[in-house]
Amino acid sequence: MAQFDDMKWRRNQYELKESLDHEKVMDILDAAAQYTSTAHAAASQMWSDAQDLYDYLKSDHIPKKFHKRFFKSIGKTYKLKEEN
Repeated sequence: MAQFDDMKWRRNQYELKESLDHEKVMDILDAAAQYTSTAHAAASQMWSDAQDLYDYLKSDHIPKKFHKRFFKSIGKTYKLKEEN
């Protein structure tokens, strides 16, 4: 049976979640702007992960017919996973 590591748990509770660099967010939003005119809605939010931003844009802003092209434009750069 695995033992609970109290110190590890405490460290994880107080670590600050780093946010995604502003330049990276703008790069992803610029790529999304080729496929939608509503991507700017994501600019005012704080993103901690490129995958989260990609998933949000793909699900709420980019039409389904452009999903593959959007992924190809930024997927390798940000090591994203394409989920169907």
